[in-house]
Amino acid sequence: MENLCGYELSHPDYDCLASEWYIFTFKHKLYQISISKDQYHNKQEYDIKIYSFNKFKTTDKDRLYTVKQRLSERGVISSNYQSKAKLKAIFVNLNKMMIRKEYIDNVYLSSNTNMLSKSQTFQNKYITDVYYELIMDKL
Repeated sequence: MENLCGYELSHPDYDCLASEWYIFTFKHKLYQISISKDQYHNKQEYDIKIYSFNKFKTTDKDRLYTVKQRLSERGVISSNYQSKAKLKAIFVNLNKMMIRKEYIDNVYLSSNTNMLSKSQTFQNKYITDVYYELIMDKL
């Protein structure tokens, strides 16, 4: 796992709404994970976007830089240790929800992520690989 960055953003109009964003590259993919938090209703929604990534292509490096720049302008950067710990908890939940089909109170998947979760390739290749890397603490 490379280029790990975590950001915390608050909503400009509502104190009870916030989000966390995690960006990292792993096995030629750029992962963009956002967690929307509604503290008033005590709910979280996970959204995952995965893009092809080649660190030698200028356009891919530019996309990564642009995303990081935009998030750093609007949010607070988390430490690498804190980002990794929170990412581990996120992937534990994703593994429970997508692979083991368990229900977690007040944690939901976005409609896009929910559609992707039905794909066996998405579950095995993207979620499980990162999950085991984080759990085995290889990162």
